[in-house]
Amino acid sequence: MKKRQSEPKVSASEFGNRILALRHETSQTMTDLAEKLQVSEAYISLLESGKRHPSRKIVEKLVKVFSSGNTPLLRDQLLVLAGYDPHSESKAPPDQHLEKILQHSSSDSFPTYMALVNSLIRQGQYGLAQARIEEGFKFFQKTVQLQMLVAYLELTRHNHDAAIVAMETALQFKAMHPESETSMAELLLNLGVLHFFKGSAALAGYHDALSRSDAKAAKTYHHQARQDFLNARRVFAQGLEQAPENTNLRDEAARLAFNLADLSSSKEAQDYWQESILAFEQVLAAPDKDQLDEQALLESACFLAHAFSKSGQFQKARQTLDLITACQPRYAFCYYVMACHCSLRAEHEQTDLGLDQALLFLGKALKLKPEMRSQAWLEPDLTYLKAQKSEEMKHLLKL
Repeated sequence: MKKRQSEPKVSASEFGNRILALRHETSQTMTDLAEKLQVSEAYISLLESGKRHPSRKIVEKLVKVFSSGNTPLLRDQLLVLAGYDPHSESKAPPDQHLEKILQHSSSDSFPTYMALVNSLIRQGQYGLAQARIEEGFKFFQKTVQLQMLVAYLELTRHNHDAAIVAMETALQFKAMHPESETSMAELLLNLGVLHFFKGSAALAGYHDALSRSDAKAAKTYHHQARQDFLNARRVFAQGLEQAPENTNLRDEAARLAFNLADLSSSKEAQDYWQESILAFEQVLAAPDKDQLDEQALLESACFLAHAFSKSGQFQKARQTLDLITACQPRYAFCYYVMACHCSLRAEHEQTDLGLDQALLFLGKALKLKPEMRSQAWLEPDLTYLKAQKSEEMKHLLKL
């Protein structure tokens, strides 16, 4: 099982700048704002400096605090700057809504613009994303903004090395001009994500080579993916040195360790599994974990459980998965991980016990999310289930 493809995060610094400006416009101190939000002054400081990402609930509270004659527009703009869709509970605002927000935003609303670009990239609409980025070059003039636009443009072209160089240039400028708005931690987060994108491309090549039984190509891609993931790990570690409380960075580091464990030999893998487990536990126990959206937190909990299974800690894995399904009984990915857990445990104990449960959980996952069928047949963590229950698997997957 591999981590979902990571995506560039919405920068929190522009949101923080907007909150700082609104606080000054309304003549409020940090103490005033903290009391109204029922949070600490330290949290307000971190929010305004871009070191904390707000939950949707906090954004809604801020709208009420700063409400004026045009409250709906203020609400939409603050939610979009924070990376939320004003018309649903999901992240990743729909393109049409972002277009509407852009029409009512100032020309220097860079985070809103990049949210649209990111949305297009996530949907695989690279041509439209490129057009937007090229349009952005006409009116965004700040050096860091320009370099980020260049990085994303190269990303849409799948030129991972060029994208990384552009982001590194932005980092170099930040080092020489520390007063620039985007934080070093945010830039390191994005640089690490770009390294991860590059590693994911190599990992796809690795799996393709394996399917073609091309051992030489598989070895080459495996080495490339591992090196790119190690580079991302190094960058995330630098980011955590800058902002050890940054939960987004910690979550990315945890997921990266998960991928490295999957690519490593059994002895080395154990170290990465433990690194991933520790980081995921820190994310899920963080006081400000609500800066991650609900979907990301659920995924992190499932990855924690799967890391427990992969490291042989089966009881902890099952306890974690049971808690998740108790709270989210219709979460397909959790049932998929349950199936992997049962298969891995049966393989570890060399028994058929638990395999019927694995089929049951996999069936639940596929009922909730049928598109998982092709993934399940190729899933390495279901290999033992497929070997012992081949006909049942084929029937379940309708092969």
